Amino acid sequence: DRGRYPMAVFFVLSTGRAGSRTLANVLSQSPDTICLHEPVPYLVEEAARYRCGEVSAESLAELLIETRPRQMNGKQYGESANRLSPALPVLASTFPDAKFVWLVRDGRDVVSSGHQRGWFDAEHVADTQWERHRLRADQMGELDESEWIEWSPFRRICWLWRRTNEMIESD
Repeated sequence: DRGRYPMAVFFVLSTGRAGSRTLANVLSQSPDTICLHEPVPYLVEEAARYRCGEVSAESLAELLIETRPRQMNGKQYGESANRLSPALPVLASTFPDAKFVWLVRDGRDVVSSGHQRGWFDAEHVADTQWERHRLRADQMGELDESEWIEWSPFRRICWLWRRTNEMIESD
């Protein structure tokens, strides 16, 4: 019964740049709740590779079971991280009683913030695991790599906001 958790579990899903850190801090103010923002492991690479078909649901589930706490001082446990969004099907099957919160920020604000931070900018692509494993339309089989390369960083961020919200909605 490795996948059953004796307490309530919830996950906050988003595109990133949507206020997930603030929401985690607010939710953790409740005496019965602890909500961690981007706990280790971050699942940056694993969730992206799962969504692109390179990591199995089983191996991602094992990682979640091994690294997520079974007890948190008797409190309701939650996580808030944009990298949970691609892993939603695995989260739902691994934690069948979990609740999910879908945090949505206006796409124009997310795109502006991502653009200011250099998302998909060629100068930053290999700098961090966050950049190396950001979802890409070509890696998800939605278009050819040559087409993706032609897209501007702005267009890529727009795609990421739309596609992430579509994934959350459909999953």
